[in-house]
Amino acid sequence: MRRAWTLAITVMLATLASPATRALDTDRGLRQFHHTAWTRAQGAPSQISAIAQTRDGFLWVGSTQGLYWFDGMRFQRFEPANDVQVPSHNSYALHATSDGGLWVSFRPSGLGFIRDGRLTVYTQPDQIPKTQVYSFATSHDGRLFAGTHEGIAQWDGMRWASLDASWGVPNDRVRQLTAVQRGLVAVVGREVLLLPPGAVRFTKLADVPCEPVEMVADARATVWVSCEGGMLRVPANGPPVFERAATKPPYVEILFDRDGALWLGNDFGLYRVRDPAHATAASIETADTFTDEDGLTSDNVIHMFEDREGNVWVATSRGLDRFRSNPVVPVALPEAYVSNTLAAGDEGAVWVAGMFTAPLVRVDAAHRAGARTPFVEASQPVQARSTVRTRDGTTWWGGYGVLYRQHGDRVDVVQGPPEIATSWIWDLSPAPDGHGLWAGIDDVGVWQ
Repeated sequence: MRRAWTLAITVMLATLASPATRALDTDRGLRQFHHTAWTRAQGAPSQISAIAQTRDGFLWVGSTQGLYWFDGMRFQRFEPANDVQVPSHNSYALHATSDGGLWVSFRPSGLGFIRDGRLTVYTQPDQIPKTQVYSFATSHDGRLFAGTHEGIAQWDGMRWASLDASWGVPNDRVRQLTAVQRGLVAVVGREVLLLPPGAVRFTKLADVPCEPVEMVADARATVWVSCEGGMLRVPANGPPVFERAATKPPYVEILFDRDGALWLGNDFGLYRVRDPAHATAASIETADTFTDEDGLTSDNVIHMFEDREGNVWVATSRGLDRFRSNPVVPVALPEAYVSNTLAAGDEGAVWVAGMFTAPLVRVDAAHRAGARTPFVEASQPVQARSTVRTRDGTTWWGGYGVLYRQHGDRVDVVQGPPEIATSWIWDLSPAPDGHGLWAGIDDVGVWQ
């Protein structure tokens, strides 16, 4: 196992809004989000290739085993309400439309449009592109496009028409389409192309120096292209920047969530970069990670999607994972800290003592944010089962036959009488008159 300790302490956040209304805080680590996994045992399909959310809030999942809709509790295989046969049970790409519909690309060929449970199928040569559709995108000016194995097609309201040479699109595979404020971005072959709003011809933004794998755009309209040899960034203003990968294979999936964090996936699991603007290839490989050892359904990440509620969905070869905001944040402590006793410190910090002899450790805002920074330790190792803070700011800890008196990070030992030398002090309370303490000690009784 990667980690030899357990999450031995949780910290309740001050804001307890509904998790469904909050995005995933960039100050949190992946293990601090609420993670739920669905595999075949829970009814989820495997080999999920596409996810979309329609206007009614339902999640649609396309896989090699068919098209499913998910209501948050169960997966239901889609069966058309009308008497129409689906072209294939292999659903490769999905795209939700503003009118509540859903476009589906089937393998090896065929397209479908679902609305109100009814399916319209497009399989005739004069209705669809000549080759497989890999992706859909609606531009900000309302035009609907599809990326195929041989260029780009546009929906004209009746059929899908392939764009001819006048549009400036090579007759090559389209890896991805995405809409940004400055237009529609496409990766075609080894070129990054842009179609400005209202335009009828693409312009080239950059050449991709290696075989493209995936493309996405961030909130600043910078285009990120993952390729076999590294990562290409094409900013809205400025020259393209390519950085060669350090050691890991290419990221087959890239996602920017609504808070600007960068999610990446490959055959080694899931990565999350909180500040992608300053990320490098090396820093991404050492970023926050989540793998099957942490509960991911598989290290083989296939697809990612962020829904309207801010949840991030990760499809793997073995199932589906969801990450959502969590009002209870786990903090990782060293393995010596079990059966812990907690005391409130200053400035929102928490001091932690375990039942085994070890220094008091201070959990502060950085640790609640998931930072892997060293804990501040108090001067004297303790083992404690009770604590109380008195009006003068002193924190007292009840241990095994002794008391510990804490001021800041300084701890002094106060030896108890011989009668309690082999007894735990289970309870501490200030005396009513403010002088001294009351202590509940094993079967010995209450002492002052």
